[in-house]
Amino acid sequence: MPHVLSVEHLIVAHDGHTVLDDLSLRVGAGRVHGIAGEPGAGKTTLLDAIFGFVPAEQGVVTFDDTPLRPEDVGYLPTDLYFYPGITGRDYLRTICMNSTNGDVLRDTAEALARLTGRDTESQAAFRTFDIDGWARLFDVSLDAAADGSAADVQRKLGILGVLALARPVMLLDEPTAELDSATSQLLGRLLRLLADRGRTVVVTSRSLTALNVMCDVVHVLADGRIQAGPSA
Repeated sequence: MPHVLSVEHLIVAHDGHTVLDDLSLRVGAGRVHGIAGEPGAGKTTLLDAIFGFVPAEQGVVTFDDTPLRPEDVGYLPTDLYFYPGITGRDYLRTICMNSTNGDVLRDTAEALARLTGRDTESQAAFRTFDIDGWARLFDVSLDAAADGSAADVQRKLGILGVLALARPVMLLDEPTAELDSATSQLLGRLLRLLADRGRTVVVTSRSLTALNVMCDVVHVLADGRIQAGPSA
């Protein structure tokens, strides 16, 4: 039975304005789910509410019929923050130190083998998240201060941080913002691989074209509710 993330009758308001209005959504593992919507439609608010960043006036979020825990989620927000002076390497090392899900971390070996065409199964280093290997794959330098890096480098580091957390639910808000076409395509292939391995993946974008490339299912958010797309 695939894992299912369920959002039921969610109501979220900001400054007296209802952003999400009795929204319900079910997304299952095995497929990459996209959330499309115009700027201001509430895509970020939806992911924030699922993760628990913003309170809901009503509604419940469950994962496999139990309340979703923040420790089950790897969340890439639109606005990224890095401590002043911390390098990309130290940023990822810190995340790896707080990741306890070894079974998911072993996905890195298969992912690199399939995405690069190289056999890495014999390399013991890939039993944990290989920081340098992933950095090479995403063509990102790890030794510069992350807070002073270009926007595309910061976005890549944020994505790698979500991968390093290795959690069963992945929420990515506008992950292709600032990325070039090749990196966006790489990310799409990787998300599909992770979904195939049982991850529950939800991606937002204002670009329907980007979602159609990355996702198996696209839901449309408008007027505070999901207007289109299958339920799971």
